Amino acid sequence: MSALAPEKSNEIVITRTVNAPIQRVWQMFTRPEHIQHWWGPNGFTNTIFEMDVRVGGLWRYIMHAPTNADGSPGTNYNNWIRYTTLTEPTFMAYEHGGDDPDHAEFNTTITLQDLGEQTQVTLRVILESAAQRKAMAEFGAIEGGQQTLARLDAYLTTIGKPNELVITRTFDAPRALVWKAWTDPKHALNWWGPSHHPAVNVMWDTRLGARWRNCLRSVETGDLLWHGGEFREVVEPELLAFTFAWEETGERGIENLITITFTENHEKTTMVLRQTPFQSLSEQEGHNEGWNSTFDRLADYLAQRLNHI
Repeated sequence: MSALAPEKSNEIVITRTVNAPIQRVWQMFTRPEHIQHWWGPNGFTNTIFEMDVRVGGLWRYIMHAPTNADGSPGTNYNNWIRYTTLTEPTFMAYEHGGDDPDHAEFNTTITLQDLGEQTQVTLRVILESAAQRKAMAEFGAIEGGQQTLARLDAYLTTIGKPNELVITRTFDAPRALVWKAWTDPKHALNWWGPSHHPAVNVMWDTRLGARWRNCLRSVETGDLLWHGGEFREVVEPELLAFTFAWEETGERGIENLITITFTENHEKTTMVLRQTPFQSLSEQEGHNEGWNSTFDRLADYLAQRLNHI
């Protein structure tokens, strides 16, 4: 275990221990689909234009400040980062600039220390002088950095364990309708499966202990993908739990468990899907893409049903 260098007069150093293993945390810093959800102080959001995580690669984004107290839009901050060192999964260094694409305003290093199921994250901002460090601190850089790492820790909690997929979606429909869309196979046939593999067969009997078996068909090739499982819990209209496996050999044929909760709030329904365990990150990412496309189709179907009520 190597000791971190002490903070110098021209540096801002922020350290936090987050509740995830080091490889998972490295992914949070290097994948746009993750970093967009937590990068920046409280209330800030990001628009990412490109993120090329390699030495010499560029990350360009706009950081949007929260809405002002009078309701007017917050300030937009242009940002760019050029990576100078990448040592997966323990260290990265980069130049950080703003409006001027040719001049970096400061340099930053991020050090990750493996603590087993936790990771110590150290953010070190290196300024040109102590005076610049003082100006950055007065601007709120220390509090902003602390809030950013706190948001990272919170985001890691929401996405679950390394081999667990967690997806949260809120639908503009009452819970009874969302439950019916899930549990009635005539409805499920209209949205089950991602856009590139819609369902052609839904044999779906939402009773405790009942088996289910559905089939997707590739829009491109016509190939069929059969999959199924067994219902483990059915609590109308709050909870569904069932096993899932593709009818294939290898890791895709290994069964895992899906648990879905439904919570209603003011005629909207928040659905949380948890699926675990996965045998590989690639399989988990494939399910993530597939489910999100599927839930886009579910949202569209629910909107159509509401328009006909």
